[in-house]
Amino acid sequence: PSLLVYNPESVTVLTVHGSTVKVWDACSGQMVKEFVRMTRTDITGLALDRGRRKLIVSTLDGDISFHNYFTGKL
Repeated sequence: PSLLVYNPESVTVLTVHGSTVKVWDACSGQMVKEFVRMTRTDITGLALDRGRRKLIVSTLDGDISFHNYFTGKL
């Protein structure tokens, strides 16, 4: 993956794979969540909001969206 974000609050690492985001336990290395096809096109940017409850996602076609960190929903 070319994008990854560390969440110190949940001790997880988020990685981007096309339009999918995977969440990994930073201690065990186990995948704990996968948000498949979050967007129509590939994700080009990923960040967490200050409260670490929202994923801020930008895409290849220029869209920016905010997703719930726990569910992946808009």
